[in-house]
This record gives sequence, structure tokens and C-alpha cells, in this order.
Amino acid sequence: MMTVAEALEISRVGTILPDLAELEFAAAVEGEHSMRRLVAEWQSGALRFDSPGEELLVARLYGRTIAVGGVTSEPSGDEAFRLRRFYVLPARRNRGIGRALATRLIEAPERSRLVLTVHAGNPQASRFWERLGFVPVDGLPYSHRRSPPPPPSRGSMRHRLAQIHHPHGEPVEPWAAGTKPRGSTGSP
Repeated sequence: MMTVAEALEISRVGTILPDLAELEFAAAVEGEHSMRRLVAEWQSGALRFDSPGEELLVARLYGRTIAVGGVTSEPSGDEAFRLRRFYVLPARRNRGIGRALATRLIEAPERSRLVLTVHAGNPQASRFWERLGFVPVDGLPYSHRRSPPPPPSRGSMRHRLAQIHHPHGEPVEPWAAGTKPRGSTGSP
């Protein structure tokens, strides 16, 4: 028998929006309108997640659509991407499904080095995004922002320290004159 993790299938939505009726109904019962908006925007052509860097994903478990989430260019005009239209059926929450969707979108090569935003609609959503590294922001058209990670370091700590220069352009020793780092026996 397959585990839930083995049976979970995450796929990109192409030109045809899958049947999201169950998600739309469950969201409406919770007073959440993002699924209704997703379907309406898709049908009208206003939002198809088809611009460069955009995509919409669905998660299926044993063939049943249980979650959806996407990413678009940040609508405010900021140079960023916004994660949006996330919804996981209530009975399937807290099982890593939303995290799997979000992680796939966040770590996509075309977005992994960019600023990402989200508008968390409730405290539970805020906690979810904060666990994924998003930081609350005020006074912006989104509620949370995630800056890209720092670029990968190059070389050893010694190499990085050697890149530090005195204001007059002379290299600075990474330790005080006449001392050596603990465990050092030779010259630098």
C-alpha cells in the first residue's frame, strides 16, 4: 500500500483548468473567496498563470484534487513574484501538502533568487508563510515578503577573510599581528 507522500502528485496546470469544484465549495463554506476568484479569473482570461515565471500547481491524492497554489508577477508592480490562490482542503491540512506546493514554487530555478510576496488572508495562513521564511510587512499591498537567500559563498573562511581590505587598499590579516588562530602552526 502506498503512503500519502508516495501517492501525492503535484503537477503544473496547462491550458485547461482542472475541476476545482470541491475546493471551491470547501473554501466558500469557510468564507474564503480565493477559489471562486481563481476560477472566475481563469474563465475570463484575466489570470492564467502563463506569463514568464508564472505557474499554477495542483496536488492530487489518489487522483482527487486536494490543493492548489500558484505564483504570478507581483501585481503591485514591485519586481517580485507573488504566491497566490493557495488552498488545501481542510481535511488534508497540516500534512505537508501546502508546504510541498509552496516549496516547489519557491525553489523553481527561475524564482529561487528573487523576492517573493504573499497576501496571507488570516492568522493561520500568516503562520504557514512565516514558517517558510516569509516576514510580515506593513504598508504594502502584500502582507509578507521573502527575500532571496544570500549568494552561495565561495571558498573557505580564510579565502573570504582574505578578501577584506584595509581602507587604503592593503590586505588586512584576518587575525591580529603576532597572533594566530587557535590550532594554527604555520604562516597564513
